[in-house]
Amino acid sequence: TFVLHNIVGAISFEKGEEEIAIKHFRKVIEIVPHHCHAYNNLGVTLLDIGEYEEAISNLKKAIELQPDYAEAYNNLGNVYKEMEEYNMAISKYKKAIKLNPEYHEAYNNLGVAIGKYIQYNEALEAYNKAISIKSDFAETYNNMGIALQDQAKLNEAIETFNIALSIKPNYADAHYNKGVVLQDQGKL
Repeated sequence: TFVLHNIVGAISFEKGEEEIAIKHFRKVIEIVPHHCHAYNNLGVTLLDIGEYEEAISNLKKAIELQPDYAEAYNNLGNVYKEMEEYNMAISKYKKAIKLNPEYHEAYNNLGVAIGKYIQYNEALEAYNKAISIKSDFAETYNNMGIALQDQAKLNEAIETFNIALSIKPNYADAHYNKGVVLQDQGKL
């Protein structure tokens, strides 16, 4: 049944078995051609292996089938972000937020995309909004720390990385980023 294929696809994706996941998500679409979540899942999996154009096509199909599908807009933004098409990414994140104003991941991703234009205050606003929705989202604190570091606000960056690490003690990116700042300060 299509439910089983969807479950196996999701488990395969989580295990890093993208080709198996793709096969199962395509089978769901073959059985139920209007299954918007299968198109979304297939799009995310294709993004993960760098098949950007096909990912875009599948995510757009998910949105066509369910125009208020905030997660698909967010994932479409992620594809454009990976392609370094930041204006497109920003517009998709903003659409996801419009559809779901409590979507903390979309605010976090918006902050990252805006930060690519060195608009740190706007990026920090997006990060703060994400944190106001989900205060224990370590990834947002890490990204906020990077924005503070880029503004040479090194002590604030360290404090922010420390918050990320208090939430997720084994978070390698936050440890690395904190180490870079400490090195910049001559403390390592």
